[in-house]
Amino acid sequence: MLLLLAGGGFVAYKQAIEPNLPVISPPPSLEAEGPSTGEDLFVHAIFLQDRRLGGVSDIAVGDLDHRAGTEVVVAGVHGAAVIEDERRKYALIPYALDPDRDYARLVEVVDVDGDGECEFLANELHDAGGPVVLMDHTGQVIWESGDVPPSLSAGDVDGDGELEFAGRIDQSVALVETDGTVVWRREIPHAGSVAMADVDGDGLAEIIYFVVKPEEAQVVVTGRDDSGEVVYEATRKQHWATGGFADSFTVCPWPEHGEAAHILTPASRHLVLANLEGGTVIRGSAPGTNIVDYVWGTPVSRGPGTEPYLASLTYSMKFEASFLRLHDAEGSLLFERATSLNDDDALWPGLAAWQPPGEDHEVLLVGGNGKVWRYEMANSAPTSTQ
Repeated sequence: MLLLLAGGGFVAYKQAIEPNLPVISPPPSLEAEGPSTGEDLFVHAIFLQDRRLGGVSDIAVGDLDHRAGTEVVVAGVHGAAVIEDERRKYALIPYALDPDRDYARLVEVVDVDGDGECEFLANELHDAGGPVVLMDHTGQVIWESGDVPPSLSAGDVDGDGELEFAGRIDQSVALVETDGTVVWRREIPHAGSVAMADVDGDGLAEIIYFVVKPEEAQVVVTGRDDSGEVVYEATRKQHWATGGFADSFTVCPWPEHGEAAHILTPASRHLVLANLEGGTVIRGSAPGTNIVDYVWGTPVSRGPGTEPYLASLTYSMKFEASFLRLHDAEGSLLFERATSLNDDDALWPGLAAWQPPGEDHEVLLVGGNGKVWRYEMANSAPTSTQ
């Protein structure tokens, strides 16, 4: 599947749906004006708006520039913004990319060398429309390459304090060094999405991926180390993750279970948060969701002594729509909002939990086209809806 960014929205090229996939009907939220579920539970307001950003594909919270303290860094397809304080003053960072060339354009925030100043990685969901690019904290190009996987995940696999990258390219999984050099490639037919997570508790990230064996109704979860050796392997029932083939998943922490790695993946009409031991943590209703969708997620704290809720953003290629959903720890759907991928108001995959200064709870920040939305529970919101 190829996802191209065009104008104010998206042009989506659908992945072929296999004949044995379940028939998924359009969810009611596609027809709704505004939220279709939980309109009274959550309110939203514009947190940041600047058309120069383009679509916001990542939001990160942490000590990410040379100043002391916590910043909110917003990465758009055209530029980034670093928000220094609760007054939302920000510095815009334009990317030094040639406007006449095609680049991979979903930009993520990374701190490659662990120096407290972030970099920006431009890659894609699947097939790249141009080279992958790593830019420094001023938007200047560090390296670009058409030889690395188009979709990369970052993690420190060798303990040197710097991030490496891993992803799927053709029928292989590859590890890429900090400088963009491909360290190794392993031919692994039918491997799904690739991510980085510490699966064995040694403090180092491993490269994890699924291989589906449909004839045996199994999913093999595999973790490889920095040398490419298999250090973790577990076989699960195929329906454990998706109810079908596991092509798309993302690593999603869940604070109720400590530091253990969890994955969030789309299932037929559901989203599933599971641990790598095979246990389902949350199975939440998600009308219209199919196993070929893309999903991102984060826990959001409601405050001391309360369980967090799970925020997720799903891209549906079948319906050319994005869905923002909030589930409680029991899997109940608290809130749902749908937007067309082709609309100027489409929700983008930028998603982060942020605790405003002086507050005892987190709010959810969600990317849009040239803007960031702030969502929070109505009984704790100091702002009015927009």
